[in-house]
Amino acid sequence: MSNISKYIEPFLQELSLSKYHISTVKKYKLFTHRFALFLDKIKIDDLRDVNKEEAALFWDYLLNFKNRDGLVLTRNYRIDMFLYIKKFFEYLVETDKILTNPFAKYGKFRHEERITRTVLEKEELKRFMFTCNIKSYIGYRDRVILECFYCTGLRNSELRNLKIGNIDLDKKVMYVRCGKGNKDRIVPLCKRIIFYIDEYLHKVRPGLCKFNLNEEYLFLTVKGGKIAIRTLLSIFSKYRKKSGLKKKITPHVLRHTFATHMIANGSSIYYVSKILGHSNLNTTCIYTHIQPDTLINHYFLYHERASFKH
Repeated sequence: MSNISKYIEPFLQELSLSKYHISTVKKYKLFTHRFALFLDKIKIDDLRDVNKEEAALFWDYLLNFKNRDGLVLTRNYRIDMFLYIKKFFEYLVETDKILTNPFAKYGKFRHEERITRTVLEKEELKRFMFTCNIKSYIGYRDRVILECFYCTGLRNSELRNLKIGNIDLDKKVMYVRCGKGNKDRIVPLCKRIIFYIDEYLHKVRPGLCKFNLNEEYLFLTVKGGKIAIRTLLSIFSKYRKKSGLKKKITPHVLRHTFATHMIANGSSIYYVSKILGHSNLNTTCIYTHIQPDTLINHYFLYHERASFKH
């Protein structure tokens, strides 16, 4: 393998020390190793031999790259990988490992808008939630997980990393630690999710953590450990199939549904953005799906000229 491998670990350590989120560091690890494989493919074993031509070749390589399922990479994924490697080379220049960055001429790429088209209607949501068998430990846990996504708008990584200490049922809040961008935030808790979490903590969770009494994460597996992303996605797949719904349903879909329903019910988009943890209001605008009727009613309710008379 090219000599890139000996520079990867110090780079990843630098990212961790700079308080990059663990998921971001994992992405850099994946992308830099993939770049190393690319260099092996084109017979380059010294980073000093990587120039502008190799940078252009790497983009072409990503255009034709296929994953294990035989699918090409999405444009946004290719852009992310390319820019992450650019950042890696910036580090190499700053630490005097190489003289120039062959990726320097590549500025910002325009990402395609990542809009999740799926939003559940209220009846669909009810049908999806009610497929859980709440008479069993796992069924009740799953129901609380689904309710939590819809009632709080959490990201999947945020829910998996929730700890018991992050929940204050008396104050009716949840503390999200190190969310996206390493930002902390407070999320309000409605009566419904407070009830479910309280029941889960007192009646269900003790049965799950009997083999691991010191586990601090809120949601646990049958063996009492932290829930992995694969487990979480299988939960969604299981109940979508049981419900008979044809729509694709993921944690992100419930996050979108949460935001859309909040705004449709009259909430300010500003407050929704704060609950979601968005630093840019435009992200929330793209994120939500407001029905035309709601938009029209909102306009006539708040615009000062809406009631203009001759």
